[in-house]
Amino acid sequence: MNRLWVRLTLSQAAFLLIGILLVTVVTSQALELALRREAAKQAVEGTDLIELLGEWNRGAGHGMRGMGRMGQGATVIVADREGVVVYDWSGEAGRTLSALERRLAVPLLSDGEVAGYVLPLATSSLSREFATILQVLRRTMLIAAVLAGAWALLASLLVSESVAAPLRRLATGARALAAGRLDHRIQERGPQETRELAQAFNQMAVALQQAEAGRRELTSDIAHELRTPLTVLQANLSAMLDGVYDVGHEEVAALYDQVLRLNRLVTDLGQLAEFDAGHLAIEVAPADLVPVLEHSLSSYRPAVEAKGVSLSGAWHDSLPPVLADPARVGQVLTNLLSNALRHTPEGGAITVQATLAGRFVEIGVTDTGEGIPPTELDRVFERLYRVDASRSREHGGSGLGLAIARQLVEAMRGTIGATSRPGEGSRFWFRLPLAGP
Repeated sequence: MNRLWVRLTLSQAAFLLIGILLVTVVTSQALELALRREAAKQAVEGTDLIELLGEWNRGAGHGMRGMGRMGQGATVIVADREGVVVYDWSGEAGRTLSALERRLAVPLLSDGEVAGYVLPLATSSLSREFATILQVLRRTMLIAAVLAGAWALLASLLVSESVAAPLRRLATGARALAAGRLDHRIQERGPQETRELAQAFNQMAVALQQAEAGRRELTSDIAHELRTPLTVLQANLSAMLDGVYDVGHEEVAALYDQVLRLNRLVTDLGQLAEFDAGHLAIEVAPADLVPVLEHSLSSYRPAVEAKGVSLSGAWHDSLPPVLADPARVGQVLTNLLSNALRHTPEGGAITVQATLAGRFVEIGVTDTGEGIPPTELDRVFERLYRVDASRSREHGGSGLGLAIARQLVEAMRGTIGATSRPGEGSRFWFRLPLAGP
């Protein structure tokens, strides 16, 4: 009883059977009444009842004595046009027909006018002919009701199965996903709602499969990122312990660089984890971008000049305020500058520009590096993605800076993108909405 298809079958069958029972009873009663009315009409045919009623209505009749000419055993009730009973086979003449009896009575017409009424015979008083007909009708109705009930039960079972079957397929698919079979799909068939449910499940399965593939790829990339500096540290420390290298300033500095690289990677991963958990604090408010731009350039200038690359900025001091978190804007700009510096050779140039673009302020970082192939441009903001993995690792890039920049910009309801020409350089930009109306 706790199965859905059982409950649906029983409930639908109950409603259908009740409907069939009501139709059967009402139809049977209607047929019985029709037979009784017809029998009553035939009972008075061939008698002088209508003439007697005419005399009675004119006041010249002799009451029940006159009605005796109908013959003995006439089990009918006759009333005049006013509804007063003038003949009752049971001996209750003189009363007035009730409203129900008047509706059931058969009018008797004389010269186009109602001369009186005759009530249908009682079922027990029907002739053998009419009793046989009524018995056949009742038996037919009973057989029809049984067949209709059986069909109703079968139809209810089929409908219930059509509802329960997709749910069973969905449950089977959910158990398959829970067991790790992310390639499992369910068939999209049946009514529109069922197909939509199957489509939603399959879309969820595809999303889970893609998420799992991304997780495995991310785990593999992180393991590779951690393995490289750890291998360098292990090899150098082992050589120092074996006396191959002297513990000098250059050796310690090289090891320190690898530690810094590990620290940057762990910091970036922690920040992305905060993004995913929704715990990263961002305070969006009207902010002036000019101080942020000046501070970011002055802070990064020593690193740029140490590599022999020029750094310049171009913006108006009258830039309107934007809705942003100044600290996060500085972090985004630092990540873009770091990315530009890694890909700009000695003697190159990096330019930072801020301009008004409609309802936004656009900040762009342009470099004169090797550029990005058009096929790779859409993926540069993915986590741990590198256009040239070996070159990026050589220069200390974790492959997470641009992904973090995108997360920060989108959290401030801005947009970010990149344009590039291979061999000529790249331009990374992000837009932040204006604060005013």
